[in-house]
Amino acid sequence: TTIARSSPGLVPGRTGVAAIAAGAIHTVALKADGTVWAWGSNGNGQLGDGTTTNQSSPGAVPGLSGVAAIAAGANHTVALKSDGTVWTWGINGSGQLGDGINVNRSSPALVPGLTDVAAVAANINTTMAVFLPLEFNSPFGTIVDRVELVPGLSGAIDSIGAHVWFRRADDDVTEAVHLSYRVYRSTSPIATTEGLIPVAVLECHAIAYSVTGLAPGTTYTVAVLAVDQQGNEELPTTNNTITFTTPAAD
Repeated sequence: TTIARSSPGLVPGRTGVAAIAAGAIHTVALKADGTVWAWGSNGNGQLGDGTTTNQSSPGAVPGLSGVAAIAAGANHTVALKSDGTVWTWGINGSGQLGDGINVNRSSPALVPGLTDVAAVAANINTTMAVFLPLEFNSPFGTIVDRVELVPGLSGAIDSIGAHVWFRRADDDVTEAVHLSYRVYRSTSPIATTEGLIPVAVLECHAIAYSVTGLAPGTTYTVAVLAVDQQGNEELPTTNNTITFTTPAAD
């Protein structure tokens, strides 16, 4: 709808969301599967659907996958892919799309010349990118040293949830900005992530995640694995996984 609301309301039909960004009058969501969804005002093509038609419901940005992070300016949108490339769309009057021209664009396009980008941000009419240092090459020792369940925390209204806290083994702040974290959940031990889809993709500054939607009386394994900007993911170990059983139903 286009009816103003003074209290929070659930966005229908959207689950598995890992991150949210908002511009002046549009909203963008990044799902754990690497797709991007947008809704709201679209007069400058900021929804990325190839049109300039406003949308009151979330719609997938066509042709965009493998996204690790998002940002929104007032009327433009930015996506950082897991391969370190940056894609932009929307208003371009100040050159905020980074393509060397000042023409608005309603579909995502690669920002030329940007590789090995670690993070993106956007202001009203500005876009920023943080680069990996050339010497950075993550060999992945045990980057995530500890994942511990915080007992007694419940999740959503109709489910049981758990909370995991984690940290890097070395607490190297310089290295931290180059990493993201994938959260996996399974009812079987996690020896490999092959065939598993992350339930969340967390940004470099994250230290905790609430795992919800769990069934009562069920044993789960949760893994939090560090990922560098080349897409290298550390292996599950006893340090970065935890197994627990949810309480039985009353």
